[in-house]
Amino acid sequence: MGDWNGATRLKAISLVEILLVHAEDNATQHAEILLQALYKACQDEDGQVRDKAMTCSRLLGHYIAPEVLCRLVLPALLTSSGATTKVAANVAVSSRVCAGCLTVLSEIVCASDPQRIRDSIQVPPFMSLD
Repeated sequence: MGDWNGATRLKAISLVEILLVHAEDNATQHAEILLQALYKACQDEDGQVRDKAMTCSRLLGHYIAPEVLCRLVLPALLTSSGATTKVAANVAVSSRVCAGCLTVLSEIVCASDPQRIRDSIQVPPFMSLD
């Protein structure tokens, strides 16, 4: 999407939104590719493209299980932030998309079922989600 003009990027992300609405949880098999595109789209200079990318991120959060998305987004976030962990070693994400990863993650969390998020993460004993 980087070398397309603004109007083409807007039409492309609008199409992604429509496809996600129709695919619902069947989009799971394409989640990794979609997330890579959304990380970049959330950093687009066009505000409409960014807004659509955030809507698409919320749709992913609504339709796809949080444990699946966390396994994909968290390693990308660690890698893009410069963390060097075994978990993040095989994820190819540029450091310039760290903000995109955070934006996508925040939209996913906002749209996900809170109980499913609690069930999918390990919370240290000193932290309480209640």
